[in-house]
Amino acid sequence: MNKLFYTFSLVLLCSGLSVAQTLKHDYPTNQVILQITDNEYHLIIEDLDGNTLQNGNFILKNEKLIRHGIWKLYDTNTHKLITKSKYVFGQPTWIRTIIDGKSHYYSEDAIRLRKSEKKLASVN
Repeated sequence: MNKLFYTFSLVLLCSGLSVAQTLKHDYPTNQVILQITDNEYHLIIEDLDGNTLQNGNFILKNEKLIRHGIWKLYDTNTHKLITKSKYVFGQPTWIRTIIDGKSHYYSEDAIRLRKSEKKLASVN
């Protein structure tokens, strides 16, 4: 019963991700969810032509599905990898992305600092 609940939760979560992407970019997607182990799932988001737009893993921890492992984001036009990041139990540990043709790397400390800056800006 728990497996069914978590699988259903993952489907709802992924549907929400897809809807957000569809509404924001008016870009329809398909999701493929693969159960790797009892508590690990792999998500693939594809465009309607089968090109991968995003993929990564979730892990079940404390009855919640959280990002864990390597996540990849691809350009919707060229289908080239533009962002790769690593999560450890929901926390990003690094991000490598391409902005205006240049590669940028953000460490865990840089990510944490940026989140703190955003919180401070929202308070002011």
